[in-house]
Amino acid sequence: MMDKTFKIWEVGDCYIMIDFGLVKSVEVNIKATLLKDMMEKEGVDGIVESIPSNSSLVIKYDPKIIELSKIVQLMHDFLDRIESKDNLEIHSRIIEVPILFDDPWTKECVEDYCRKIKPIENNIELICRENKLDGLEELKYKYLFPQHWVTYVGFTPGLASSLCLDPRCDLSAPKYNPPRLETPTGAVGIGGSNTSIYPLVSAGGFQLFGITPIPLLDLDQRLDGFKDSPVLFKVGDRIKYVEIDMDDYNRIKQQAADGTYHYNIIPYDKFCLGGYREFLAEAGTK
Repeated sequence: MMDKTFKIWEVGDCYIMIDFGLVKSVEVNIKATLLKDMMEKEGVDGIVESIPSNSSLVIKYDPKIIELSKIVQLMHDFLDRIESKDNLEIHSRIIEVPILFDDPWTKECVEDYCRKIKPIENNIELICRENKLDGLEELKYKYLFPQHWVTYVGFTPGLASSLCLDPRCDLSAPKYNPPRLETPTGAVGIGGSNTSIYPLVSAGGFQLFGITPIPLLDLDQRLDGFKDSPVLFKVGDRIKYVEIDMDDYNRIKQQAADGTYHYNIIPYDKFCLGGYREFLAEAGTK
């Protein structure tokens, strides 16, 4: 089953995937997220769960309630509406993430990799070289100026992966080969064109350039950013990085430990697909 812009695959007895192809773009992810939102608003009986990712949407359905052919027709109808209307809006929170660039913990992580696995280039220097940046200050600008769209949450619980909303600030970098055995909690890195924040100590392969002191996962839901979920981010959120120094890092880290840290979240914002398309055209990137 094919369309000009997507394919629909059966991926199990009760799963299908809406596949937009091997493309990583904010607009494609927005389409997947809008599909999820439309199904929830329509209250489609038989849809159990839907999970958007970079360029796809996986849907779990109950075949006792809804037939596959009906889901396929609904997907075509929903996508026709998305393509034909530029005023479609998606609920999109803006979440401020404090970041300490070129921090001692990610630098030690890279040095440990060099000692135990193999010598590699300084991660920040590699990112700058790959993207023809003048150095750390230009790298900071590329992250601090735009917002970053969360395209999926996964790999480890609470890990948020994002794409830059402004293609003029878009960066990319190769992943480690082989990957690290450990990455510090809060580390921020880039692999391919995706930027991820590591919520837990875990293996990983992204090039590291900074760290955040705020928790991304709170199973006890003590902090104010976790009232509705133990995971901070969800697909369709926007990240706004804010640079901090070491004193700020230590202060925020202590506030998070005390349960007094206040997350700066704008919960009521909307993101317009048509407006974003106009921005891309004006920026000369579409």
